[in-house]
Amino acid sequence: MTLSLKKLKESVVSTLQYNFTTREKEQVFFILLEHFTGLSKITYLTSSDQEITTAQNESIQHGVTLLNEGIPIQHITEKAYFRDLELQVNKHVLLPRPETEELVSLVLGHISPNQRVLDMGAGSGCIGLSLKRELPSLEVHGIDISQDAIDVAQLNAGNLGLEVNFTKLSMTENLSGLGEFQVLVSNPPYIGKNEAPDLESNVYQHEPHIALFSITEDPLYFYKAIEKSALVILKPGGFVFLELHENYANETAELFKSKKFEDVEIFNDLQGKLRFLKAKRI
Repeated sequence: MTLSLKKLKESVVSTLQYNFTTREKEQVFFILLEHFTGLSKITYLTSSDQEITTAQNESIQHGVTLLNEGIPIQHITEKAYFRDLELQVNKHVLLPRPETEELVSLVLGHISPNQRVLDMGAGSGCIGLSLKRELPSLEVHGIDISQDAIDVAQLNAGNLGLEVNFTKLSMTENLSGLGEFQVLVSNPPYIGKNEAPDLESNVYQHEPHIALFSITEDPLYFYKAIEKSALVILKPGGFVFLELHENYANETAELFKSKKFEDVEIFNDLQGKLRFLKAKRI
């Protein structure tokens, strides 16, 4: 049967259960509405008596069922928004976070045009693609250990018309074959496996563990790998920018202070948490 947009919204808001506030339920409704029908929030506000088809209603209700099971809405729509980019995402990449948008702002505030940038652990490509979009003269490269993630990043680069080179490589490998860079940036896996019970269930169940968790008991494992690579491929005067685990921010900073780096700084995110590091290669 057909259903008016007003009745549809009432149905969706009343059926959604998974840890959503009333405001979030309304936001989710409009995302599902546009994804499955192409109708915008403006259409709803001006024509709430407009009806949708039975097939469209069934698609939206199925989306609600998936959300109630903890499936991220980005996996339902296969879209995520990062700064001014619309990205394709799936279960193979970490969903872009607002904190990482802040990391991009930090990088843009310190680098210069025409530099070579390496995004280590690129995932969906959100960091490298944003840098290229906002400072087009950069030569941006990205690496990731997952071919599935590289496929997503390359798809996003193509969709956005941005020339960023994504290569399947681990950040623990010898990266000297990529040449030298003026900027290294990374949001590496930094959650300890002992912290898994503290994660929201939808994150633990539906996002790639390879992008979430350190592969050893050492929470600094990937930061040590990045520091080691920086000594080889980062030019003197170049910068490292990292997203951090707030509990190990100071330890990460000490790791860089003890080597051939200077001007090592930690920055808070908008929530006041120790979240980012900047270090300059001597």
